[in-house]
Amino acid sequence: MSYPIYSDWTWSYSRISLFEECPYAFALKYLYNDDNVQSNFYANFGTYIHRIHELYYTGVLTKAELVDYYIQHFDDVGPHKHRSKYFIEGLNYFEDGVAVTPSFIVGVEKNILFKVGEYNFTGFIDLLYKNNDGTLTICDHKSHVLKPRSRRKTPTVSDKELDQYLKQLYLYAHGVHQLGLGSVGQLQFNCFRGQITVSERYSKDKEDEAVEWATNTIKKIEGATEFMPTGEWYYCHNLCDHRGVCEYI
Repeated sequence: MSYPIYSDWTWSYSRISLFEECPYAFALKYLYNDDNVQSNFYANFGTYIHRIHELYYTGVLTKAELVDYYIQHFDDVGPHKHRSKYFIEGLNYFEDGVAVTPSFIVGVEKNILFKVGEYNFTGFIDLLYKNNDGTLTICDHKSHVLKPRSRRKTPTVSDKELDQYLKQLYLYAHGVHQLGLGSVGQLQFNCFRGQITVSERYSKDKEDEAVEWATNTIKKIEGATEFMPTGEWYYCHNLCDHRGVCEYI
């Protein structure tokens, strides 16, 4: 088939990370435009919690209203064998109050359009707020429970996982700096299911590494002629949007 001219695309972290997860899933979604997509409970739950955060941070809901809203609309998430477990974890989170309560919010679900190298890029920052020293924090609400960095001499598996997720926030930091929105001082994950907040001070070197990773991955996509499946079993059977039609499962 004739693939699109990639230079006309607006890239995103989710787009290029999907290629890393499974090139075939990337091709189905972005090249073949396959419409036979299948949602999953975990994504639905995360989207639901994001929606409540947005309503709270934009002043539509007060802190006192969070629990009632969460309970009343939880059916939006859909059925699943882990539904009760996730419901309780979300309920505990909102009963204790949201973990991040900044005094000066710059943006909520803020869409930014910027350049990564020669490529057009977009992203949605869950929460952008100002710190006491005038710098900015980029906060991402995360269903997945991450661990704070171990600070060990040899990075642990959890450290490497954290670094992978931080690539997204460093790309957003690149956009924030490029657009002149302020100076990023902190990157933060609000892991609501585990009620854990993982924060790291901003590093220019890591921003540069994220930009290099993104540009190299895009170049790899541009040069690809085959898109073979590489997803792990759990991803393929539970998370992939195309798991209902993929001939490799």
